[in-house]
Amino acid sequence: MSSVLKVDKITSLVLSHRGVLSKNSAISFINPKLTYMEDYDSICDIDRAFHALSLALDRRDKIVIYGDYDVDGVMSCVILYKLLRLLKANVMYYIPDRHEEGYGLNKGAIFKLKEEHMVDLIIVCDNGISAKEEALYIKALDMKLIIIDHHEPSFIFDDEGNKVSILPLAEAIVDPKRNDCNYRFKHLCAAGLAYKFAKYTLDMFNKDKNVLDEFLVLSSIATVCDAVSLTGENRIMVKCGLKLLNNRKDINKGLYELIKANGIEGNITNYHIGFVIGPCINASGRLMSAMLAAELFLADKEQVIGLAQKVTDLNKKRKELTALYTTRVFNRVREGNLDKDKVIIIVDKDMHESIAGIIAGRLKDKLYKPVIILTKAMSGLKGSGRSIPEYNMYDELYRVKNLLVKFGGHAMAAGLSIEEDNVNQLRTVLNKNCSLCSEDFLETLKIDCSLEFKNISLYLAYELCLIEPYGTNNPEPLFVSRGVYISTIRIMEHKNTIIFNFKDSEGMELKGICFNLVDVFKDRFISTYGQNEFNLISKSIISKVYSMDIVYTINLNTYRKAEAQLNIRDFKFY
Repeated sequence: MSSVLKVDKITSLVLSHRGVLSKNSAISFINPKLTYMEDYDSICDIDRAFHALSLALDRRDKIVIYGDYDVDGVMSCVILYKLLRLLKANVMYYIPDRHEEGYGLNKGAIFKLKEEHMVDLIIVCDNGISAKEEALYIKALDMKLIIIDHHEPSFIFDDEGNKVSILPLAEAIVDPKRNDCNYRFKHLCAAGLAYKFAKYTLDMFNKDKNVLDEFLVLSSIATVCDAVSLTGENRIMVKCGLKLLNNRKDINKGLYELIKANGIEGNITNYHIGFVIGPCINASGRLMSAMLAAELFLADKEQVIGLAQKVTDLNKKRKELTALYTTRVFNRVREGNLDKDKVIIIVDKDMHESIAGIIAGRLKDKLYKPVIILTKAMSGLKGSGRSIPEYNMYDELYRVKNLLVKFGGHAMAAGLSIEEDNVNQLRTVLNKNCSLCSEDFLETLKIDCSLEFKNISLYLAYELCLIEPYGTNNPEPLFVSRGVYISTIRIMEHKNTIIFNFKDSEGMELKGICFNLVDVFKDRFISTYGQNEFNLISKSIISKVYSMDIVYTINLNTYRKAEAQLNIRDFKFY
């Protein structure tokens, strides 16, 4: 395929490892276009959702867009609200308070929307697929409901062992994960579905679709931040959305001011979205109200500068809390020998509930085990779980749903509420049910191929950029080189960074950089070569040949001059 596509054989091999096996699939992968996306007609209930909305517009019904407090919930809410404003609807938006109301539809909010705002139609996005009781309550209050969600529905097994979705009562339920939906791509986030629904609606009303550029950018941000599979249509949306974002600074006033407030003007990548923009949006829902983030993307020019700075400051506060409780939880695990469990459950009633998911993720990454962090709620405990690919957290929680007040999520992440008296039983049952063995808790690096330094060039570094953006199911390509040695080294412990020059057996030299592994490097080096040798190299003195195998990504370093650089992910001395 490399000769057909006119790419390096290494690039062709990397593509094949990602399931890109034909010329057409490779072309669409490398150069994705919106026209490659599947027609929205096969999304179950999208037509019913449109007709219910159209009827509400004709009657001038009061409509509320009911979102969620994470990036996906905010962005899908903003997209749908802007769509309905464009259609001159009588519309408002509502995002529940994380601390007072919790996740999803709740009866208190439903009653308030009916009594205080005279709402006729609720369009819920990024939640609602499990809200069977709340849906009946909406019906009892003589309101209508449309659900746009991407989470797993509840299910039963039929006589043949197939999953059958159990769905709430609603005018329409747009969720590709329902078992009767024929839409082939099942991994859209809620904002991706909102984008699809907006396009369908504008097509049906024969309206100007220029606003879809903005909706695409917003949905691409949600796609990256919700960590859904970055393949197929999600890859198309993110790659096209990033291109629009970088070419049109006016795409959304609030977004541009948020970029400026964080000092990341220039070429915005999925890294900036996932680790700068997304956390700022999430911070408003964690520490204050997600309505603030929604307002940022909906506000006029005069308001957005202050709002952008406010959510940026909230994220700084969130970082401080995260650092404090990460250290605290790691110490508890070490002191209490809690890492012996297959599924780790920690209760910390003092922890700010909004960072439970972040802390669970940090602990999961360190121990490579499923982790659930529970904090004090208004009633009982609530928390978040993060998992590893070998353990489907949603399915396992579903098996013990009788112990839970409420739960939802997907294979890799979940949110739950539980009575405190049930925690020990939950810990016992989850660990008893867990079939993973010790080998499953060893994180493995999936290496694309072994390379000699002569195979690595500036051209290859440029070419590998075609595989971006990286994310779930499209990881950054990893390579290994064996028997290389250190030519020069600079260890910067204060920055947790090491800068190398490597040489191979043929004398070829390449630069490398290693982040956040100084302690690991020190321990492995000393165990192989001794403390005295480490004292020398810590002063950049190379006294002998230090032979090693290195695992790395190939990055494009444009500082001073463009060159290929190895980003070291793992290593072994011998």
